[in-house]
Amino acid sequence: MPLRRSAPRASSRRPRPRAGDSGRRSWWRGWGLKAALASAVLPLLITAVWAKGAGIVQGLVGPAPSVSGSVAPGPSADGPGPGPGPSGDPSPAVSSPGDPPSDGPPPSPDPTRQPPPTGLPTADPTPTRKPPPPPPPPTEPANLSGEVRRSGTLVMADYTAYDLDSMAANWSPTKDDWGPNRDVGYASWWPDANNDAVISRNDPRYAAALSGGGPWQRADCVRARYGEPSARPVGDRLLEGRGICVVTSTGRYALLVVSRAVQGQLTVRVTVWE
Repeated sequence: MPLRRSAPRASSRRPRPRAGDSGRRSWWRGWGLKAALASAVLPLLITAVWAKGAGIVQGLVGPAPSVSGSVAPGPSADGPGPGPGPSGDPSPAVSSPGDPPSDGPPPSPDPTRQPPPTGLPTADPTPTRKPPPPPPPPTEPANLSGEVRRSGTLVMADYTAYDLDSMAANWSPTKDDWGPNRDVGYASWWPDANNDAVISRNDPRYAAALSGGGPWQRADCVRARYGEPSARPVGDRLLEGRGICVVTSTGRYALLVVSRAVQGQLTVRVTVWE
């Protein structure tokens, strides 16, 4: 009959840990401490690195403009401004070639540099005004001579006017009428002349006394000094042998040569040109 082996008895004592278990547990505890420390330090390190990187980027691109529109001063186009050196001390400012030294006198202005525009036009303090051009000299008609329209003797009564364009034998006289068609008239006393006078349309611009003793032609009447006080036909300019030119209401020239002058009457030889 085979022999039965008895089952081993359960022991009441706890098994002793192996020699390797205590080292393994201490290592696991050290790793957990390191992981906790890393999880606490890593966010701080990331924050510091991000802040440093943001400062570098801001130094490269410049600060963003504020809401009010003003721009904070940044690095100039000539180069970066003064900043801390490697040891922490502020480094000296780097000046551009065009900047004046800080301890010397300011440089003289560049004569070739134009001043900045101010937006306002520059007024000339002493504007020069050109004098107006002189008037052109009076031109004479190309034809100084013309065909005679009519000639004859005219006895002018006192305060009577006549139409020199008329073909009537008596020159169409009118008493005390000095209207626009009355080319010539005689008055033994004319108030503004203070003397006797030959009147043309009651306007001194149409009658002028001639100088000299003749003979006169149409060209002399063209060049007569109409309207000048020194050529007004009054007083001694109505003596025998004196010449008077008249411009008629139709623009013709007429020559009157005094042949007889008595009180209240003036006799003239008349020539009217076309």
